[in-house]
Amino acid sequence: MPKLYTTIKQTQQIPKDYDSAYLELRLDCLELSIDEMVNLGKRLAHPPIFSNRVEAIQKSDLSRLAQIGHCDIDFDNYDHHIDYRFSPLISWHHSNYPKILPDIHDALFKICPKPSDMPDCFKFLQTIQAMPEQRLIAYARGERYQFTRHLAIASKQPIHFMRADHKNTDAQLAHHEVIYDHPCAHWLAVIGHPISHSMSPDFHNRWLRKLNLPGIYVAIDILPDELETCWSLLQALPFSGLSVTTPHKNTIAKILNHPREIVNTLIKNESNWRFFNTDVSAFKNLHNNYQSILILGAGDVACAVASTLSGPFYFWNRAGLSHKRFISRFPNARAPHGTEFDLIFSTLPHSANISLPALTAKQLIECQYTGKNQLNILATDQISGEEFFFEQARKQQDLFMNIFSRS
Repeated sequence: MPKLYTTIKQTQQIPKDYDSAYLELRLDCLELSIDEMVNLGKRLAHPPIFSNRVEAIQKSDLSRLAQIGHCDIDFDNYDHHIDYRFSPLISWHHSNYPKILPDIHDALFKICPKPSDMPDCFKFLQTIQAMPEQRLIAYARGERYQFTRHLAIASKQPIHFMRADHKNTDAQLAHHEVIYDHPCAHWLAVIGHPISHSMSPDFHNRWLRKLNLPGIYVAIDILPDELETCWSLLQALPFSGLSVTTPHKNTIAKILNHPREIVNTLIKNESNWRFFNTDVSAFKNLHNNYQSILILGAGDVACAVASTLSGPFYFWNRAGLSHKRFISRFPNARAPHGTEFDLIFSTLPHSANISLPALTAKQLIECQYTGKNQLNILATDQISGEEFFFEQARKQQDLFMNIFSRS
């Protein structure tokens, strides 16, 4: 597990048990003289990290600080004449980082660029795969790339940096947000856009920890126009399993040359990927064998469920292109008559501003779990979006288990 250093930018952030804490002391933020910084460093049980993000540390100050702790130095400012008692951190904070680490004895290397987009982030992750983890501190900065910090902590990297309070700089993690604190051989992820609302990381990481499986599950926000490039780059990264959510479920199937499929789970099998849809499995397990079925919505989950129905069913969605595509794909779909049904399967967002009459059903199954439900549906048996999620996610875990059983 990396040593987790708390970044200290203000004196009030210094913890009461500072003498036993791992601290990064920011010279550019703390209003302390070098003498005060040296005295503070001497009182710490663990060598601190001294850094300055604004300007290079002066040589005279660097010589003193290097005897007390690690000094974080931009590669361009590294001075090999300094006597470093503790390993210096040679840093790159921009995209012009090396593809091969320089030969600097006893140094640690920190590479933390701010990617321009997700493909750029994946290229960064590819590059660091060939570098020795034991001497590397590597992550991408920015809220969208926070998942790289989780991956860094769940690796053999020696150090990672944590935030001291609620103010979030470059998407630093707080100590309580750490998912997994020891090396993980397998990366799992949910990909979609947007993705911050997803319950998948919490749900699957609890399962991984409970069974002590060597994997970590993160959320990756991939824009629709980034997906194809990211998929290509992902092949060289240690991802073993993926959950796929909106809007990528059909697009990823097209990339895999199965254009009519709706995919929400991918398992890597040597050099190939096997695809599944656990939304369908959840629907089959949860719904009763009713005759009168109404599907609300025309998105990927609605299409996946409709593909399991051989007989006629009712369908409603706002008029538009998605409505036309659904009707074209499923000729057994009918416009609803009346307001009473045996089963209603709703994929509509809870916040959707739609004008539907009051509906009644023997069973209602929802697949959305965010926001307050605005739909006027009265059902004897109601299965919430959370219950539907848990059912399909447990099916995913059965599939993910195959990854670890092969290890």
